[in-house]
Amino acid sequence: MKKALFVITFLIGFLSFGQEIVSENDTLLLWTKLRPLNWKDFNGVSKIPKNKYGVHTAAETATGPVFIHRTDKNGNKVPYPLNYFYKTLSWSISNDSLLLVHEQLHFDIKELYIRKMRIGFEAFTDKNIYESYVYNDFSEKILEQCRQVQKDYDKQVSFSKAKQQEWRKYIDEELDKLKKYEYIPE
Repeated sequence: MKKALFVITFLIGFLSFGQEIVSENDTLLLWTKLRPLNWKDFNGVSKIPKNKYGVHTAAETATGPVFIHRTDKNGNKVPYPLNYFYKTLSWSISNDSLLLVHEQLHFDIKELYIRKMRIGFEAFTDKNIYESYVYNDFSEKILEQCRQVQKDYDKQVSFSKAKQQEWRKYIDEELDKLKKYEYIPE
């Protein structure tokens, strides 16, 4: 199921965008440090405020990669992931500013792992590896790591402002270490 979801996301990325990179529209928002989330971005239908584990939740942030093609130094087209926030799948029943900070950090954590994916893709092209299954398997591994970190983040923060600030500092530092792999729209 996970691989099927990745393939669907992978195909949607190519079919929906081709090589056109959307910074923002009614349904998508490309991650950039210059454009933080706001509550107006959460356009999805609010669900019963319990997640699949039965835990009460006031918001849900849907993010994920969309893949475009880039040409590497050898002239080969390779996938390149972009981190998007899905406005129509994200929702909130609150307008609390601390909760918005929490949801922004979910988006930022996904950006960190998208950058790690870019590092891996670059390593593959440096080794002249172009088989799509290699990119798919690696992407799924990175996305699974990201899912685990997202769970850990929710579990550790649990409405603690101090823990939220610790995570904010940690993720900012990690993003800064991988600044070379940040996608900056033209």
